[in-house]
Amino acid sequence: FAAAVPLDRFPLPPQPVPLLQPDFRSPLNRATISCMERRTIAEIETDIAELKARWPAHTVPPHMWQQLEDLEEELEQAEKDR
Repeated sequence: FAAAVPLDRFPLPPQPVPLLQPDFRSPLNRATISCMERRTIAEIETDIAELKARWPAHTVPPHMWQQLEDLEEELEQAEKDR
């Protein structure tokens, strides 16, 4: 067995470092987050094209159908917001 190392050789910081929590209630942060989440119509169309390129000829899995429906709804909403 190794000798025990005294804890005073590795002192802890005097107080814990607080974790920074963003304030999602502030308008600036909400606007920043919505801009980050908002995708362009071209990006959504690219995702639809990539999904359709992976589309099997027979027996399409349900998760792919759901993903296509989600992307089409997102595209429709993006076109309305434009």
